[in-house]
Amino acid sequence: MKPFKKQVQTEETQVHTETADTAQSDASPLPEAPGKTVIAQGMALSGHLRGNGTFRVEGTVEGALEIAGVVIVAVTGTVRGPIHADSVYVAGCVEGDIFAKDLLQLEMTGDISGNIMTAAFLIYDGGQLNGCCTMTRAGQEPTFLY
Repeated sequence: MKPFKKQVQTEETQVHTETADTAQSDASPLPEAPGKTVIAQGMALSGHLRGNGTFRVEGTVEGALEIAGVVIVAVTGTVRGPIHADSVYVAGCVEGDIFAKDLLQLEMTGDISGNIMTAAFLIYDGGQLNGCCTMTRAGQEPTFLY
């Protein structure tokens, strides 16, 4: 009985490893950070949010995000409102302007409907931007008129 159980565990490990390798080859991994705030899939939040650290959206946020740190919009995530952060990673949907002080990364599944302002912009094949892009100097503060 014990050898059979060990064999099943080995097969499960192999399947998990193959899945992880496949996912990495299709798109870049979104950053993971300890101590992050997560709006989970199926959850909705409305309002103007300010804070520090990493903010991950897997559900829906309606309102402005002002984060001194990183904003991650996961594949299942939607943000309806402007985003202001040091770095922004979009794999889901953003309907609003984005200011990324250092970096904006638009993943292959990402969709942005709004204008962007950033010092560095990385877009993967398949990522959609419907708006204007303005490049800034690294660390430059935005000039938004909203």
